[in-house]
Amino acid sequence: MGDPETTAALNAVPSIRTEVSGVARRIGATENGVVGQAADLYAVATPPDTT
Repeated sequence: MGDPETTAALNAVPSIRTEVSGVARRIGATENGVVGQAADLYAVATPPDTT
């Protein structure tokens, strides 16, 4: 385990979300998500895509 506040941890969040989403799709889940300190910090530090 590592420090969830590092740049590496924050940069890993998008790929983790992609993997979780793919697994959820394959098993037929209707919802999915990633939780934790790094995911929360990423959400706060990254503006939403409004395009």
